[in-house]
Amino acid sequence: MTFTSTSATAPVGNPSPEMRIDMRSLRDRTGRTSSCRWLPAVLSAAALAAGGCGPSGPELVRVGGRVTWEGQPVGIGEVYFVPTGSSQPAVGPLAAEGTFELRSHAGRSGIEPGEYRVAVRSYEGSFIEGNVRYLVPETFFHSETSNLTATIPADASGRLELNFDLP
Repeated sequence: MTFTSTSATAPVGNPSPEMRIDMRSLRDRTGRTSSCRWLPAVLSAAALAAGGCGPSGPELVRVGGRVTWEGQPVGIGEVYFVPTGSSQPAVGPLAAEGTFELRSHAGRSGIEPGEYRVAVRSYEGSFIEGNVRYLVPETFFHSETSNLTATIPADASGRLELNFDLP
């Protein structure tokens, strides 16, 4: 923290008397005194309203499935669900068998109900080094070009299974 002082000899860690602030009472622009005793209560209420206790966020539907291309499992990469509305995106790493489980909302399992565009990103190499080799057609890399969609119903119970057989 840096303090500005009118005295050129005042050390940075010890502000001049006119720079010291008594946090128990502050004056606003009109000169009225305001008490800060309410501040901890307001901050606590805001934390509770923001879901500061326990798991927070919307109800999620557990979604998993399998991705295949030309009948073979896609075992490297990730499946991305990109919302068409105001939901959060979700991602599911692909296992060797081509299976995935979606995670969203700070790593919570599942996804919000709604409409989604889907992308399958499966490649080897490095974009930085310029030696990328796509393991499925590049059109599936972007949700805008994949033509893959998913609807997650609000009334889904248990785990929803979504399988994608890429042409």
